[in-house]
Amino acid sequence: MAASAVSPASSPKKMRFASLNDENINKLMTEKDSINTRRATDSAVKMFKEYLKEKNVAEDVETLDSTELDKLLGKFYLEARNKNGELYKKASLTAFRHGLNRHFKDHDIVNGQDFKSSREAFIAMSSELKRQGLGGVDHHPPIEKADLQKLYASFDITDAASLQQKVFVDILLYFGRRGRENARQLKVSDFSCSTDSEGHVYIYHEKDEQTKNHRHDTNTADGRMYVVPDADERCPVKTFVRYKRMLPVGYDCLFPKVRKTPNKDGCYFDLVPMGHNKLGGMMAYLSEKADFYNFLHLNQPTPNPAYTSTSPHLNQHTPQPAHTSTSPHLNQPTPKPTHT
Repeated sequence: MAASAVSPASSPKKMRFASLNDENINKLMTEKDSINTRRATDSAVKMFKEYLKEKNVAEDVETLDSTELDKLLGKFYLEARNKNGELYKKASLTAFRHGLNRHFKDHDIVNGQDFKSSREAFIAMSSELKRQGLGGVDHHPPIEKADLQKLYASFDITDAASLQQKVFVDILLYFGRRGRENARQLKVSDFSCSTDSEGHVYIYHEKDEQTKNHRHDTNTADGRMYVVPDADERCPVKTFVRYKRMLPVGYDCLFPKVRKTPNKDGCYFDLVPMGHNKLGGMMAYLSEKADFYNFLHLNQPTPNPAYTSTSPHLNQHTPQPAHTSTSPHLNQPTPKPTHT
């Protein structure tokens, strides 16, 4: 009699959709805002609770109904002062208001009908602050062409650390980055080389990323860094390729930590990203090194300098024509870096 076939145990059915617990959901909802936004929210809540404590009001504001919260917010807008007892600027008061609005998820304290009284108080205080000269925003002065020239002249592209600093500045200028924002997460593979319809070679940032001002749209991977014809070895594309060749083989971090001496393979970079604070202080260090102090506003978005009069290469607006479909300097040998 033939043995009956034994059917194998059926494997568990693979589920198509994920199953998230409350902790996972709360984590995703919290991280939709940038770290700076979350800090601003925490700061606003802390300020409001300190105000309530000084006024001998219960700090458990989450349990207040909209009528009582509206009343307290109106007084807070009118009476808020810094630690020196001075009025805040309008921008600071506005930041507190929006921070509190993010905190009170069950209320809309900015536009809600239940918060008409506090809204009028905020408008009144805003007018008073403007009357006292506290309504404006302090903008950094524009970068002077001579300062940019001085900065770029300070770079030594034969030195690993200095070459890295030049690439850092180039990326800030050409791609409008906000200083340290996401810099530690940038990868070499995030950037690619291409040729436009007129045969001009450029580098572009192909990876869409989340930034402070672009957390939910898809327009952040923008800008082009063209070959600059009269910049010689200081051309931003050439120095980017030169820098790329100096990086550890197979290591994708764009800004790794710099070594004072080369390792056994002759490489001047470690397999560790540069520190967040080191990247954040890069522009302050470079501006002091170049002997000028008017450069720190590169932490703000900057237009592509290839189309402005403040180009770091001083009015070299015309991209260098490419004679092949790839960058013409990709096969140029790179001298061994020296550290000074």
